[in-house]
Amino acid sequence: MPPKSAMDGSDGPPSRYNAVGLLQDQPYHTRGRSSQHAGGSYQQGERDPLLGRYYDAGLESGLLVDRSPKTNRHLLAILAILFVCLGYTLNSLFHSTYYEAVEQAWARKLEKHQALRIQMNRDEAVWEERRARHEEQERQRREDEIKKREGISWEGLAAARCSRYATREYTAVLANVPLGFDALEECRKKPVNIHGRDLLPSRCEDQGVCGRVTGHWDVDFAEPGCVTWWRWFDDKVKSPA
Repeated sequence: MPPKSAMDGSDGPPSRYNAVGLLQDQPYHTRGRSSQHAGGSYQQGERDPLLGRYYDAGLESGLLVDRSPKTNRHLLAILAILFVCLGYTLNSLFHSTYYEAVEQAWARKLEKHQALRIQMNRDEAVWEERRARHEEQERQRREDEIKKREGISWEGLAAARCSRYATREYTAVLANVPLGFDALEECRKKPVNIHGRDLLPSRCEDQGVCGRVTGHWDVDFAEPGCVTWWRWFDDKVKSPA
């Protein structure tokens, strides 16, 4: 280190050190030798740190470059703080931009959802109106069919031959079938009263003439004319009393 008198500007011999402790006006090969300052001598020993180790090529220009580990740690700490601040700033900027884009996308989706809900409510109202109108039309159609079916009747019910034991066949013609009705289907659904019972036809026959349909019934009850029976018993051989 340069003498104190040379560093603080106190009285003493002219110093060979400038304000930053750099030897000046002394050849490089003579540095490190003894120097006289204020009645004392300064001798750089072999174990003392060489002043030249802390200088670079800028020694001749009077610039001192401090390469001590402590200074390097300070620089690294400052750089680390700067990087942290920069990263925090970029991170905040990125997240703010990202969340803003997410909010805008969510707002668009919400607006679209609201529009769809409004359209669904309108469609539901239209469907409800159509359903009510359809139900009313169906009710009116059923009432008209019932009124028209009331005019359908059987005509010419007659007993035919015995088809089997204790069973007689009856026939009748279905009349007054409204236009647009299936005569065969109406025949299968239209009962007739025989011997006090309402009976559906056993079969229906389409005559092929202007929709003329004939119904056939096989009645297997209350038909004594279709069973065998004995009229009377006559003893032809008179036995003695």
